[in-house]
Amino acid sequence: MGKKEGSMLEAKDLSFKIAGKHLLQSTSVNFRANAFHVIMGANGAGKSTLLKLMAGDIQPTTGEVLFDSKDLRNYTRLQLARRRGVLSQHYNITFPITVGDMVMMGRYPYFDNIPNQKDITIQQQAMKLMGVEAFYDRDYNTLSGGEAQKVQMSRVLSQVWQEETLESKIIFLDEPVSHLDIKYQYQLLQVAKDLCQQNITVIAILHDINLAISFADRLLLMKQGVIKYDLSSIGEISTEMLEDVFDVKLRLLHPQGHKPVVIF
Repeated sequence: MGKKEGSMLEAKDLSFKIAGKHLLQSTSVNFRANAFHVIMGANGAGKSTLLKLMAGDIQPTTGEVLFDSKDLRNYTRLQLARRRGVLSQHYNITFPITVGDMVMMGRYPYFDNIPNQKDITIQQQAMKLMGVEAFYDRDYNTLSGGEAQKVQMSRVLSQVWQEETLESKIIFLDEPVSHLDIKYQYQLLQVAKDLCQQNITVIAILHDINLAISFADRLLLMKQGVIKYDLSSIGEISTEMLEDVFDVKLRLLHPQGHKPVVIF
């Protein structure tokens, strides 16, 4: 199967309200396949709410999410698990588990009781890609925040790993580099970016605007539960947009031959 073209994920009149407060106003948006989409905005802008709705982790107050033109609610949990992976901000693990077993959890949708050699190979390749293979037998609960983040990314990679088929898949990353130092921020995001060449679509929430500019194919800027700006090209970004969304004074530089750089 070749690469899927066009939109693979679409929200129609999507909103989310809780305790009388709209966390997401009525929103219609689609996500092109095989692209790196980045969502940004100030705290409380609705970023994580939109991501959770698109991933199917929470149900909308109004509207619907279409995944390959099919309502997300019509997919079984197993079907969804085989098509999309989610890297959340926090994982509260209250039981002892090795790093190897944590990464193998990404393969659970593909076997019943015991992983086969293919599952083991994918697990090992995913861990190697994120540089965590040395942690294989270590208790996950002893890891630092950054180490745990890389292990969780390995789990997501093992879940969406492409081999014989090229069925379109998607990964959702909610602040995936918040605990990582600069080197590993770029490593993780480059791994995610490379997935777009393997029939995988990436939707990520980032807080660092310069990181977003470096990796995003498309940038969605949110404010007060609304997608205020939808930039299909980073070249469309402006000082006015960023100051409006983040309510902070900044400078936007355009070095010749390079992507824009934001200075606060």
